[in-house]
Amino acid sequence: CLAEMFMSYFKSDADCSEETDFLITVTPEDFATARDSQIFAERIQQAIDDAKSNGSSRLALDLAELEQIRSVGLNGLIAVNSNGRCVGLSVVLLNVQAKVREVFSLTRLERMFEFEERSAPGSPVVGNTA
Repeated sequence: CLAEMFMSYFKSDADCSEETDFLITVTPEDFATARDSQIFAERIQQAIDDAKSNGSSRLALDLAELEQIRSVGLNGLIAVNSNGRCVGLSVVLLNVQAKVREVFSLTRLERMFEFEERSAPGSPVVGNTA
């Protein structure tokens, strides 16, 4: 699975416009402490399981509330991406603020993720574990 995950980072998915997203809102509190990050990881694993059982093809993480991100947050998102891809889910980061996007760019992690800007109303959502 690790080799598949590595190779998938450098491939762009086909037209994703008709895929059904499983939406999760990420807040600064999700990464405030190591314990919060652990709770976030458990919540995300449940969301991955729920997304697969609901027939979702993508796990969408709305990062609009994050004004900054530290290494614990980046590591958490890397784990989400890895776990999601291992079970066939595409992971997309929504509404990433410029300062946070810059961190992804500086760390070269932007190649690992899909980014989209989307307004909440009218967005396809199967489940919301906010």
